[in-house]
Amino acid sequence: MKTFFIHQNIRNILAERDLTEDQLASLAGVSSQTIVDVEHGHTIPLSLAYRIADALDLPVSTVFFPRKQGTLHALRRHSHTPSCAYSV
Repeated sequence: MKTFFIHQNIRNILAERDLTEDQLASLAGVSSQTIVDVEHGHTIPLSLAYRIADALDLPVSTVFFPRKQGTLHALRRHSHTPSCAYSV
């Protein structure tokens, strides 16, 4: 069983959308260091998870609980289920 961490998913989303960490930070209204901390698995408040997901126009579940490694779907917000890691 592999563990898929947030940083991999966020990096994939940023690459897919041709965004940088700095741009995501600006869109979410947080510092670049905050985005780096999130990518490195630091515990974050639920409100921050929603801000990041909102900035990406994705459900929290897509950003923080991806269904398949390396597969992202440009979904509009339908549900919000946060998590920090996903096992595949």
